[in-house]
Amino acid sequence: MLRGGCILSHERQPGETLISVMSRHTDNSGKNADPRITPDRFDDHWTELGPNEKAIGAYYRHDIGWDEFANLYIVRLRENPTTIDKLAELVRRATEGNIVALCIEPTHEMCHRGLLLAHVSQDYPDVEVVLG
Repeated sequence: MLRGGCILSHERQPGETLISVMSRHTDNSGKNADPRITPDRFDDHWTELGPNEKAIGAYYRHDIGWDEFANLYIVRLRENPTTIDKLAELVRRATEGNIVALCIEPTHEMCHRGLLLAHVSQDYPDVEVVLG
């Protein structure tokens, strides 16, 4: 099973593997480490499943809107070879156990993790996906 959660508030359940799908663990400056994101909050950090850093920067600066950001992220999931490989690993692991994809947003709406979960749900129907 694959579901999502906020890296700051998700409470680990027995048997879960927590994977940060954030591009970076920084504060809003994009440069300084976010002290709230500590190693006990995740098992793995897969930057390959995070948004492209230029796209996330443009979105946070309001240079692009949500629709353009979402489109850029979906293109990354479908066309970037490294991202495709990591996505295949995520799907494989989600068929074998309970995986939680974590990022900083409190909910999956207007968040790349929601886009990731929707993509997996649509393109990999054998994977149980729970939005969150």
